[in-house]
Amino acid sequence: MHIALKVGADPSVAYEQSRSQTRGRSRRITMKNARPLPKVRDDFACFASPSPTLLRFIDEITSGPLGPVLDAGCGYGRNSVALAIRGMDVIGADRDVDRLQILQHRGSQYIAAQKRAGMQSGRVQTICADLTPDRWPIIDSCLSAIVCVHFPRLAHFDQFRRSLVSGGYLYVETFGGHGGNYLDLPLPGQYRESLSSHFLLLYYVEKPTGPLNKKAVTVRLFARKF
Repeated sequence: MHIALKVGADPSVAYEQSRSQTRGRSRRITMKNARPLPKVRDDFACFASPSPTLLRFIDEITSGPLGPVLDAGCGYGRNSVALAIRGMDVIGADRDVDRLQILQHRGSQYIAAQKRAGMQSGRVQTICADLTPDRWPIIDSCLSAIVCVHFPRLAHFDQFRRSLVSGGYLYVETFGGHGGNYLDLPLPGQYRESLSSHFLLLYYVEKPTGPLNKKAVTVRLFARKF
């Protein structure tokens, strides 16, 4: 699987960049000087609980445009491996090197163990990168879908739109409103308004959370780029 990054993208000192190509000199990212894997209680436990709402839309994503799926802010990669088991090539992007090492090394084992008879599984390629909007590392029009669970910010939506091909899918799921999380959650209708000019919203659910005077909501949405 080939990953296309913007010129100047700086994934991490834990990775090396090689093989420049056309269109922004795309770069393949490979592990370099990897540290020993962090200890976890169960090698596969971190992959066992992908988003149930995301799984409802697997058929649409797999039958959509060709190209890899980006799992933005993938963490240990529970959603990345779920997509790969169902045949999709996935880019798992995060800035936590330890979690990416676990995904890179143990995720492939989990995918092989869960492979379904008669189905070809996909692959997960990891990149360590700062996914802030001003340092967004993915070039335009190269992704068939973007999955963003417990990571989205309103400021990311323009980068999501640019990196998706026409007809590509976007799945977004905010974190819950526990503790002070509501301070970083959107206002009612805010995500809908931001996306409606460039996406067809196929599924959109908001739930109020936090103090009433803050008007924060959790959001789960599934959309297709025009």
